[in-house]
Amino acid sequence: MALLNPPALRVSVLVIITGHLAACRGQRERRERLLDVVAPAGLSKDGKHQDDVAFNLTCARELGLVTNEGGDIRLVPEARKPAGDSAEAMVSHIRRRVLAPELNTADWGSQKGARDLTNALAWFLQFPASAAPTGYEGGKRNAAELQTADFGRRHSAGSDADDEESDGTAGWPIANNERWGTFRRWACSLGFCWLSPSGDLIPDPTRAVRDVLADVFEGAKVLDGPAFVHALGRCFPVMETGEYRDFVNAHRVDPPEGDGRLSFATSEVLKRLGSEGRIRLEDHADAEKLTLSDGTTVSHISLEAMS
Repeated sequence: MALLNPPALRVSVLVIITGHLAACRGQRERRERLLDVVAPAGLSKDGKHQDDVAFNLTCARELGLVTNEGGDIRLVPEARKPAGDSAEAMVSHIRRRVLAPELNTADWGSQKGARDLTNALAWFLQFPASAAPTGYEGGKRNAAELQTADFGRRHSAGSDADDEESDGTAGWPIANNERWGTFRRWACSLGFCWLSPSGDLIPDPTRAVRDVLADVFEGAKVLDGPAFVHALGRCFPVMETGEYRDFVNAHRVDPPEGDGRLSFATSEVLKRLGSEGRIRLEDHADAEKLTLSDGTTVSHISLEAMS
């Protein structure tokens, strides 16, 4: 199962499933009982909603949130605390699992693990808001045309549509309109994007970065600009200097050279967290500088104490 397919996959349902298991004795439940509790049969005439929850349950297992031993569903030990704490804590744990190295080892075009979602995030977070796709097809900016420009024409990766290595549309991070819709939900739920009032998807991972600022600084109070960006890339490999960003760019028709400026998305992280008082942006004349997307410069970033 890929994280962008089937379209029924939702972070919110993963949170509900794990939250229910956290409240069960022994953090375990029989599969049939779990489905009946989370998706009671009477909610729809055709019972499709139970199929949707079953897809999410399979996703939870593949992400390493639960185990399934003969129909006995159990939270893995690492998921018990976040699942029992809050929805926000569980979302943070799901985000870590999506970005986990062991789920991102597949080749380009593969549908294994989390590779399709992390490829899509690494690609999308390179756009400024004014150039990011607003839909999959049609309109001024669409994902199909932009992916054609970046990765070439979509091509077949094999004739067997059931092959777990391929869905027949390898070479693009987001293969079709259904996956575009699923990507929008994942990107917003995990804190990497948000929706504008007009419904456009805005690349801005501030919410995700805010959640791990302590991990970024690793006990330091001040980081120089390049060190901060590299720390972000280690925490979130879909961002600048990150392994998954490099993986996607290596498969472009023309790998981007850049103009030395940070992406719009990373620049927004710095500006928003600075305006919130969570970090302080400094620009020392005698230090190496980062250039933000708007042309302003920063040399050092300080972690501010929050009351």
